[in-house]
Amino acid sequence: MNTLKLGGVTLNAQMVWEDRFRSQKVAQSVIITLGGTPVTYSQSLVAGESITLVSQRDRGWLTGAMVEQIGELAALAGAVFELEINGVVRQVVFRHHEPPAFSAEPFVPRFNQQLTDYFTATIKLMTV
Repeated sequence: MNTLKLGGVTLNAQMVWEDRFRSQKVAQSVIITLGGTPVTYSQSLVAGESITLVSQRDRGWLTGAMVEQIGELAALAGAVFELEINGVVRQVVFRHHEPPAFSAEPFVPRFNQQLTDYFTATIKLMTV
């Protein structure tokens, strides 16, 4: 069974992990010596993996209630949350250095959005 939870908030498990196979897992620095020879330094990263969860027009929608709950989590500066994807738990923070860390748009815009209305959303997280 597919599960997706962030900070205790159950999300639509059909959201897409957009950058799952694009994440950087190695840091590298290159210095060119005066003689023109490159010297490289590499290190595996144990944290800092980007996790961008995206709902699309045809799946992964969030309700207004979910949007409000995630918005409240995103407003907690420096907070670390548990992200559970299909039983695998990771410690994450919102990527506020890449604004907006959380955004949502109503599927059907109206003056008075309800908690039961559907939204598409993007949630930018990073493992710590």
